[in-house]
Amino acid sequence: MKKSSKIMMLQNHNKNQKKFPYEEQYHYDNSYQKPLGWAYGTFGMNDFSEHTKKNKRKMRKMDKQMAQEWLDSMENEDGSIGAHWSLEQTKQVASQKDIDCDPIEFWVAMNMMYSDYYLVAKKFNMNTPDFYVEMAKAFLDDKDVQDNKLENYFSYVVK
Repeated sequence: MKKSSKIMMLQNHNKNQKKFPYEEQYHYDNSYQKPLGWAYGTFGMNDFSEHTKKNKRKMRKMDKQMAQEWLDSMENEDGSIGAHWSLEQTKQVASQKDIDCDPIEFWVAMNMMYSDYYLVAKKFNMNTPDFYVEMAKAFLDDKDVQDNKLENYFSYVVK
């Protein structure tokens, strides 16, 4: 097959592909971006302008209603559906372990860890509340991620 025929096939294939359903709805202006390492005329990765700060997307804080909707829809690895622990139970364990974080976020994170990692925890004999407490704490305290990790996870992974 000639090179031009391959190119035409690819062009036709791309025309026939369905667009991501939300592609038209979300458009982000990236015109302010500079090459890696350069920020508005000065060299430095951490030299952000006011323009960049203003254009940072705001994330809605996890509230009880959002959390409850998420938890109610969780399909757990043990075959159950919904939260494994109540908000009161996770508040109590956070208090006992001196964990200082938003109680609703901790509630969701602890249940999320149970939902996603139950089979792994069971396989390695780690299926204890303490294991899920530490996993939730590590998830929320991740230093490599910007603020609102749980909200971002909910918005971009779960939904």
